[in-house]
Amino acid sequence: MKVALCFGEGPREPFGGVAARARAAARELARRGHRVHCLVAARRSERPPGTAERYERDGVSTIEVALAPPARAADTWLAPRARVAFEDLLAELRPDVAHFHHLAGWGAGCLDSARRAGARVFFTAHDFHLLCPGGRSRRADGAPCAVLADPAARPLAACADCAGGHAEYAGPASARGPDGPGAAALRRLWMREMLAGADRVLAPSRCAADLLAAAGAVAADRLEVLPGGRATPAAAGPLREPRRSAPGRPLAVGFVGELRPAGGAHVAVDAAARPADAALELHVYGALDADPDYVAELRARAAGAPVRFHGPCASEAADRVLGTLDLLVAPDLGCAASAPAVDEAFARRVPVVASDCCAPAEAVRDGVCGRLVPPGDAPALAAVLRELSADRDALYALAAGTPAVPGPEQRVDRLEEVYTDAG
Repeated sequence: MKVALCFGEGPREPFGGVAARARAAARELARRGHRVHCLVAARRSERPPGTAERYERDGVSTIEVALAPPARAADTWLAPRARVAFEDLLAELRPDVAHFHHLAGWGAGCLDSARRAGARVFFTAHDFHLLCPGGRSRRADGAPCAVLADPAARPLAACADCAGGHAEYAGPASARGPDGPGAAALRRLWMREMLAGADRVLAPSRCAADLLAAAGAVAADRLEVLPGGRATPAAAGPLREPRRSAPGRPLAVGFVGELRPAGGAHVAVDAAARPADAALELHVYGALDADPDYVAELRARAAGAPVRFHGPCASEAADRVLGTLDLLVAPDLGCAASAPAVDEAFARRVPVVASDCCAPAEAVRDGVCGRLVPPGDAPALAAVLRELSADRDALYALAAGTPAVPGPEQRVDRLEEVYTDAG
């Protein structure tokens, strides 16, 4: 089977993110004898727009196409120049399957192009990009998103007001401003029309599937939940006992993810900075230049607190980073469609304290493999950290309860069935 896996990728691949999961699937498909190409939309490349770089990575053919910044907001979802480049690749490769892991960069029209070229078309909704330019369940300023709170209502004026602040709209000044409710409505309709031609839409969590169906983005009978699992090759192996720290040695707590308001890193920093007798250190991993203003705020909040900023954590560093942690925190503020950091932590027997919402809450069984706290509640998070810092036996019990996490092998077992069923 000839398979094209399509996604976007920046210069630094995020920990367990979309690109990491797509590449993991590509490696496993290639190992099974399929002819696989990764088609990468590079929106921040230093090469001239429209040029392609071809290389092999982990034994998988990759074609990375440099794309120009959008000239207007609508270019981020119509992406006419990307579509032309994609159609040239379709004519060259003639894939049996085109599986999109994200539409940012390529644009939703490439789904239609793949279908017209005779490929079976699939899409995995790793986030809520179908509904929101930034793929978020929070506004760009961190406030709750009215659209995702009530997806059936779809107040499109709110989308237009918010869109200019999201990262997808970065580019020339003419592209950054909101285009009005009409553009927001057109974007929503275009996404829905293009998805209608896909053979199957996969969601990494039940809450993501339910929200996409409620918003009318995808018909419920065409959605399937395929849990994200781990993207890295490490298996859980023998149970790793949480570090039995020497007297006075702090509990090592980690945050791994995007340093933007919706990820809730500030909640973790505030919890670590609260006056308490807890012996702990918070280690923050994330790109420090993703949102400089927010990172500056994090540093200000962390002043004098046991908080260390380490920069981004690439997928290949997962074993090293998670091997130093006693506990991971996932304090998302809204409806996260997937929980990649949680999956990677569980695969290494690291328990998780997460927000009680959407994908993190689906993954974390409260009191069994971690703890759940209300989103945005720094005092509640601080209380749990204090409790586990004082009671390492309780922490070990949570580590012992971490579940087995499906890897690329199990995901590709199902993907092969999905690809074949659609034939």
